[in-house]
Amino acid sequence: MAFKLMKSDTFTARADVVAPDGHKYRCDAQFKLPGDDRLAAIEDGEMGDEETLREHLEGWTNFRDYNGEPIEYNADNREQAIATPYIRRALAQAFIAGVYGVGGRRKN
Repeated sequence: MAFKLMKSDTFTARADVVAPDGHKYRCDAQFKLPGDDRLAAIEDGEMGDEETLREHLEGWTNFRDYNGEPIEYNADNREQAIATPYIRRALAQAFIAGVYGVGGRRKN
């Protein structure tokens, strides 16, 4: 299979969330790729997970509450997700995996 340079600056990555009670679920998160300067700041620890997600998380699908109801992507719900440690961790791990090509699916 030949290497293809992607034209898009966004990608979708699966976030595997494990709640404190052991409940597991997945969502597909859409992220904006960071530029070289932002990636360096993330790698150097100058940008924490909260700031990274606020800047790069652009949406999600299949994100549901405990009753199975879809959670709409909007600024308030994004902030609530970022403020929830186990969700923040899952989204941040999905972002990093996608940036480095492990499990991310780019949009063309």
